Amino acid sequence: MLVLAVAVVYAQVRDHEFVNFDDRVEIVHNRAVASALGTEGVIGAFTDGTPLNWMPVTSLSLQLTRRLSGPEPRGFLLGNLLLHAASCVVLFLALERLSGAPGRSAFVAIVFAVHPLHVESVAWASQRKDVLAGFFWMAALFAWARYAEAPERPGRYGAVVAALGLGLLSKPTLVSLPFVLLLLDGWPLRRLRDRASIENAVREKLPLLAMALAVSFITYVVQRGAGQMEHRDALPITLRLGNAVVAACDYLIDAFWPTRLAAYYPHPLDALAWPKVVFGGAVLAAISGIAIQLRARCPYLLVGWAWFLAVLVPMIGIVQVSLQARADRYMYLPIVGLSIAVAWGAVDLFGGSRRRRAALACIGGIACASLAVGAHHQVGFWRNSESLFERALSATTDNYFAHNGIATVYFEGRRFDLAEVHYGEAIRLEPRWPLPHLGLARTREATGRLEAALDAYAGLLRIDPQSADAHEGAGSMLARADRYEEALEHFDAALALGRDTAEVRARAGTSAARLGRVDTALVHLDAALAHRPGWIAVEFERRDLLRSRLRAP
Repeated sequence: MLVLAVAVVYAQVRDHEFVNFDDRVEIVHNRAVASALGTEGVIGAFTDGTPLNWMPVTSLSLQLTRRLSGPEPRGFLLGNLLLHAASCVVLFLALERLSGAPGRSAFVAIVFAVHPLHVESVAWASQRKDVLAGFFWMAALFAWARYAEAPERPGRYGAVVAALGLGLLSKPTLVSLPFVLLLLDGWPLRRLRDRASIENAVREKLPLLAMALAVSFITYVVQRGAGQMEHRDALPITLRLGNAVVAACDYLIDAFWPTRLAAYYPHPLDALAWPKVVFGGAVLAAISGIAIQLRARCPYLLVGWAWFLAVLVPMIGIVQVSLQARADRYMYLPIVGLSIAVAWGAVDLFGGSRRRRAALACIGGIACASLAVGAHHQVGFWRNSESLFERALSATTDNYFAHNGIATVYFEGRRFDLAEVHYGEAIRLEPRWPLPHLGLARTREATGRLEAALDAYAGLLRIDPQSADAHEGAGSMLARADRYEEALEHFDAALALGRDTAEVRARAGTSAARLGRVDTALVHLDAALAHRPGWIAVEFERRDLLRSRLRAP
């Protein structure tokens, strides 16, 4: 039934496209993935990983998909579907073995299978890391249940270590797993009977914790090197903590009422409503207090709530990675904790008699069916980039990221008038973000409005003087306007910033030639031919320069 539920909700992804939101970077133009388990790809998985993170097992998984099914999105998306379905099954088996309660375990697994918050992780090809890490998380839970039955057998502990290790190498999300295993030792396993048993349980987690910390450090270094941590210093800690409180409450609301979900929620920045932060903090504190107060009579409440918070904390934005308020995919694992609290709590409150249990099962079935319908609807928004960003614009307000995304869709579809409108709106909402400035400049360039394009490139340079794209674009516009001296300055700046391409060299060479600087022009043209041998236009330009030098007195 779990596999069938996943298939019904997600089968439509077989006809979906890659979206212009990490898919091109992570999959389409990723050299390691294109290698498809070739030598370069396997080595690159451990040395480079993905362009934005170090996740070697995820990289190898994507390479395997590429080898088995080719470069089309169908194989990657169906791979996500299969991993999600497998995770649902293993979650059920793990909870049933941990608790001995098959009905409640089934409810938790079905919610995990069909919750709309999980659509982002499954229907987005780039999120292979989510579903792969999720599978290893569930495998670790099952392995821990087996280990708790016979801790004297080292092979069972080795299975836990292997599952955690593979999961951490899929996505560092599993850093919270040692703490969750300690929670499960308290309930439902009831292994924490006295001080000695608590100390032993903590010692058991130390090797797992060491693995998690090591991977966390590597992830931090890689993300900082890729520029993903640039917002950590830009946002003050008070703003990050305040948004984390609001985000936790929003996650809680979406868990029980998942409507108006979007692929991107812009960070409120200075517009963060502090009364909302205070109210949200009070709500979280109240729930925590109730769970602690009832820990003896209803231990599952504390376990489920602590699971939710502990797994969410590394992704909630206290250490800011990219500039977003929250993301649906971050609830892929935390929602299990909430589901556990709801399932066991509902049975304790309303399941006293056989008739009540039957009614409760019907209510649970209706709730799961409603979630499945919502998830199926949400999957449809991920069919392509246009539907994805249109949904984000309708579900959120002042979403500069979605405006830029839909503008790029329109630009690539040569609908330049709409592209310019949305790039302009993205700039109005977030003038400090370079990407829409670049898109606006290229849109104006594509429509032949050279002066307007030059103004847009100048705007980009004002906020990002080190933009090689802006220098190259401005140089091209100036060259087309016969302003070769200024053009050459921008081409030189682009080269100094590492944009040493055949196109930049060729345009720099042509500009230098028009200024009569033959030696400089030849240097650039020779470099252009080194990048692209046999470029006829450049060869003709170089030949004419050499002839003019021979004719010179």
